Amino acid sequence: MLAIAAACSDSPTKPANNNTPAAITLKSGEGQVGTPGASLPAPLVARVTNSRGNAIAGTSVTFTVTRGFGNVAASTVTTDANGEASTTWSLGDGSVRQLLTVKAGSVSQLATATVDTSRAVYLSVRDTANVGDTLHVWASVGLGGAPGEAWGSLVSNLGWNDTSYVKALTYSRADSHMEFFNVFGQTMRTLQTAASFPENQSSNPDGGPRVYALNFLVKQAASGKDISFTLGSSALVGARTFTDLRNSVVGSVGATVHVR
Repeated sequence: MLAIAAACSDSPTKPANNNTPAAITLKSGEGQVGTPGASLPAPLVARVTNSRGNAIAGTSVTFTVTRGFGNVAASTVTTDANGEASTTWSLGDGSVRQLLTVKAGSVSQLATATVDTSRAVYLSVRDTANVGDTLHVWASVGLGGAPGEAWGSLVSNLGWNDTSYVKALTYSRADSHMEFFNVFGQTMRTLQTAASFPENQSSNPDGGPRVYALNFLVKQAASGKDISFTLGSSALVGARTFTDLRNSVVGSVGATVHVR
């Protein structure tokens, strides 16, 4: 009787209802190319699953732009019956390569998108740096397939987000044909620049040629921070058929560097 009573007291463990997010998969919308100020062609769709790989319905997903100054149509979305949540992502002018963090519970996933630079003046710089590094922030012109000369003159205002993060140093030329370059009107966080190629008759190369680089020293205060470089008030001016190129430019795009 004692043995039977002991056996009857044991009860099987009830399987737990696992609604804890364990993974996020980007089902669609990752790696798109777009234009600053406009929505990407397709929505970004994320699927949330638990530790068994099953979809979790009714859980909250956040979409946060972490690079590029863009925005999303909905920053918090509840997953549907398939465990999916989606939003529309509009790119900004803060970086050619833009990032968005998708998060559910304690798990997250990074989504990327790229600005179409074929009709833009843009900054080109590496993604990460260390304190003490010299950053070469290239000003580039992306006018692949546009008619006319490659360029005449490029006038820009290049700025950065914090004077304690970097120190402006020198500049580098990208082309031996450059006939003029000047840095003028420097303020605390802005450099006005002008570069000229008035007699450049070469056809415009696809992919966006580099024009010049401004060089910056990364300071200690930037450790663990993002340095945002902006490119504003840009103008392409020149004679002859260069007007065709100027009219093809849709905007200026900056760059962001993360300091480790």
